[in-house]
Amino acid sequence: MDGSRLWAKLGDEASSFRLPSCLPNPNRPNRCQATHSFSFPRTGPWDLNNLVPRSGVSSHALALVRLARYKLLQQKEDLDKCILHYAEAILLPPASWDGPSLNIVDLLFYLASFLLLRSENFEQPEDVKYSIEYLRYLRGIPIPLDSFVRGLPIPLDSLDHPRNLVTKSLIKALALQVKLEEGDGTRNIKEMVDLCCELLPTKSSTDDLAAAFSSLNEATGTQFSRGWTLPSIDEIIECLRGVVKTCSPDSYQVLFMLAKMQYARFTQTHLIGDYEEATVLLERILDTNQPSRCPDSIRGQASSLIVHLELSRLTIFKNPLHSEATIPRLRTLLSSSSIDEGLRLEITAILAGQARQRFIQYSLTESLEEANSYTSQVANISSSQNLEILEERDLTSQRVPQRPGKSSWYSSKFSRTNDVSDIEESIKHSRLLLDATYSGDWRVSRLYILHDDLVRAFKPSSSQGVHGPSTFTQLGSLRRLYFPARTCLGGIEDSLEAIRLISMVIDDPYAQEPDRFQLACQWVILARNINHPITFTAYKSAMLLLQKSFSFAPTVSVQHARLVAMGEFCQAMPLDYASFQIELGRLEEALRYWSKEERCFEDPPLAKIFAEVNRQLEALIISVTPSGRPEMEDGVAQGGDGTDPFGRLVVKRQNLIEERDALISHIRGRPGLERFSQLKTPSFTTLRSAASCGPVIIINHCIWRSDILIIFHNSLPCTIPTANGFYARANKLRDELVQARKHGLDSSEYQDALYPVIKKLRLLGVPEQSRIWWCPTSVFCSLPLHAMGPVPSSGTSEERYFSDLYILSYTPSLSALIESRKASRQTLEKPSLLLVAQPDDSLLGVKGEIKAIRSLEPRVTVANLISSEATPSSVVEGLRGNRFAHFACHGVLETGKPFETSFKLHGGSRLTLLDVARSRLPDAEFAFLSCCHAAEITQDSVADEALHLTAAMQYCGFRSVVGTMWEMADTDGRDLAKSFYRSLFSSQETSVPYYERSAGALRDTTWMLRRKRGITLERWVNFVLYHRPTVVGNNRSSRFSVTGVSNNTKFGSSQRSNFQA
Repeated sequence: MDGSRLWAKLGDEASSFRLPSCLPNPNRPNRCQATHSFSFPRTGPWDLNNLVPRSGVSSHALALVRLARYKLLQQKEDLDKCILHYAEAILLPPASWDGPSLNIVDLLFYLASFLLLRSENFEQPEDVKYSIEYLRYLRGIPIPLDSFVRGLPIPLDSLDHPRNLVTKSLIKALALQVKLEEGDGTRNIKEMVDLCCELLPTKSSTDDLAAAFSSLNEATGTQFSRGWTLPSIDEIIECLRGVVKTCSPDSYQVLFMLAKMQYARFTQTHLIGDYEEATVLLERILDTNQPSRCPDSIRGQASSLIVHLELSRLTIFKNPLHSEATIPRLRTLLSSSSIDEGLRLEITAILAGQARQRFIQYSLTESLEEANSYTSQVANISSSQNLEILEERDLTSQRVPQRPGKSSWYSSKFSRTNDVSDIEESIKHSRLLLDATYSGDWRVSRLYILHDDLVRAFKPSSSQGVHGPSTFTQLGSLRRLYFPARTCLGGIEDSLEAIRLISMVIDDPYAQEPDRFQLACQWVILARNINHPITFTAYKSAMLLLQKSFSFAPTVSVQHARLVAMGEFCQAMPLDYASFQIELGRLEEALRYWSKEERCFEDPPLAKIFAEVNRQLEALIISVTPSGRPEMEDGVAQGGDGTDPFGRLVVKRQNLIEERDALISHIRGRPGLERFSQLKTPSFTTLRSAASCGPVIIINHCIWRSDILIIFHNSLPCTIPTANGFYARANKLRDELVQARKHGLDSSEYQDALYPVIKKLRLLGVPEQSRIWWCPTSVFCSLPLHAMGPVPSSGTSEERYFSDLYILSYTPSLSALIESRKASRQTLEKPSLLLVAQPDDSLLGVKGEIKAIRSLEPRVTVANLISSEATPSSVVEGLRGNRFAHFACHGVLETGKPFETSFKLHGGSRLTLLDVARSRLPDAEFAFLSCCHAAEITQDSVADEALHLTAAMQYCGFRSVVGTMWEMADTDGRDLAKSFYRSLFSSQETSVPYYERSAGALRDTTWMLRRKRGITLERWVNFVLYHRPTVVGNNRSSRFSVTGVSNNTKFGSSQRSNFQA
């Protein structure tokens, strides 16, 4: 286009150019002309020392032409000339006083606006500084305006640019100055807050308000990304809080800004109050029931911010309870139609991670399924089109800087493609976020994502060389802290360094207790392996964290699954600790591991409340683990809040724990109860009371050292050293027993391992036929200790076993024996017996067993639940009405699922271990479980726990229970029943309660069975007795016994009984 044609076109552009109605028209009459006292510089972002003689009107006309050409060609020179001509128009005199001329205030506004435009497009900080100065001057003109038109003051709003337009321009200029890192950013933002709030009660258009708050949002985002100092954030929050108090309820822009600032402070201070207040504000914005609907643009920003608020809390605190609150909130948000695809991708990815974490923490199968479902949804959302959306948003979005964006997209894509280039892209974008100048603890979440990506990338790199040594060195530094030296296989220097590092982080309050506990176990292994002085401290830390690791697992089945998942080192930690105490010669401390004594206090009203809270906790803990999915009806989630039964159970349990802790704090306020706790460590005198009816033999099976301890009532405990290889031989015996029940039971290894017990008992003068209790640990819980032998005997050729020498019982813990010493109701009345039987083609011997039980009448009242009469509900009800029980049916053992171990009743229905445990049978005395696996610990369970039907029957109230350690022969049931009950109801011990006779009766019965022709060893050693003896006395009435639930229902560690709540 030649010059003449260009000028002609510009002339047309200038003549057709129309300014908005709020801006001055140079052809308008001169009634609003004004003089002013503003000191306008001749030098600044222009040079006015060599003005061309012309009038202000002509300068303005030239400015319009230059502006028109700038709009066409976007050349900076035209914008420079436009600004220069406006400066000329301000300084040059009008053509005549009475002729048409421009308002000096309008010219100044134009000049400020185009300076702002040039600064914005060409990043000239000096321009924005002058623009702010001029706009502030314009706003500072008093109302009525102290500009004179023919000597009369006029208001600013009567000019062609209303105050709101000046205010909006000033807000934009202040935001730009923050972006260009000029001036005091905090002061600018405070001024912007005041200016934005000034617009709220006016008649500003929605677009003007949105633009103003968008500028404010951009400025705060910029400051946040640079590491805003806490005092500055505090100032802005207080300013916004003051505005919220005075503005209308539907001032959603102000609410959002306050929520955003509290979010910024929360990431720095970790004050939960900021999180809670920000959450309330955001939920108010998103509430569709508000009288006036929030604009979609603000709702979108609020949705994004609430996601990052939740993610930050999860990252900072690592608290499972927070996760249970986050999951339903994100589920609800995901169902909203107002969120964009990018945020939908992010929410879905977070939910997938939380569901997977739920599976890891609680072993919920449905959580793994849910995680896989969300992962598939992420894959569906992650299309090429959505990647383009993410890239565009990365360029334009001013939201908080945590959005995973492309890193999440490529990470999810890698899960589908296994293409190394995808994971490399994810790593690249994660690093870009970390390399940015953003600050705050949200960076931890990015580190976790980067860590996971590096782990995934390293697997193919070992063969393909994708990443260099430096990448894996960074990863190795992290992994060495958590998996130090491959459990002591490294050198002493590595161990010392790992010990030092672990000691620095083990008390991190923001880490999850299960993670800290596993790390503490590594700490113990390293320290004890080199006899480090810190070993005792490491053990104390591990034991404390063991108690806390299950504080959020709501049921015993979840707690057990979590402990199994942690591995053998973590499961064995209490045994290791006991062995360490024994090594130090601290036998009393070691024995306390097997017992916790109930705490008592006198205050009937308070005790009643405390007991009720504990009752509710105990009922909750032994309940069936509910589903982790929201309830659905016709494909629609019920409740509308995204919660699920499992999450509600976690929250309910935590609320009960907090209520109980508050009661404990109240109790500690009483004189003499300042150190009150739910369970206390018993005195040594109390520990010895466990042996008041006979010695208690504890076998502590530990990889460091194994010990046999014998507790006596009136003398100090003694220890029996074990030979080298004792630990390994016991493991081997257990494995052989699992493979073939009788193989190895007669071995010399078995005899050699435990024969020193008999020698010690004889040396200490314990007479034969005395009562003795076994309290086994670890693999010994699966071994028939009563079958130790044959025992060498002089003067007889007959084979004798340990059970021939002593009358034996088993106990899961010292606590169970100590508790049994307390007075209880005694009766020698005619007993009532519940017979539960399921005769079928696979249990032909049950009919003979039924006949044997019925023959006990009239000495015993027999209540029959046979075949179709035996259902889970009828059996539980029958147990409540009878002191004795006899089961003759199938016992079902579920591998790895001890709480699903059950009695098989009519029609295949199951009475599970938890069903039994939930029953409360205060009058129950004795039960005979003539079924398979009744006292067997299932494979893939915690070996140190008595998790079987026999223990469950004892837990719910039965004082003596006979069970089987593996499968029993169907033909043995009838003969055992006849012999056992004949001995139990004999008249030789008429003054002894029936259940106290059970140990002798079982010994007599198995002795009889041994002498039958063709009876193999595994058939008679199969039967064991779990028994709690009784000391007769008066019932307590004035004191309350705290036997409720501790912070977690512990599986064998500090309390040996798995069901001691």
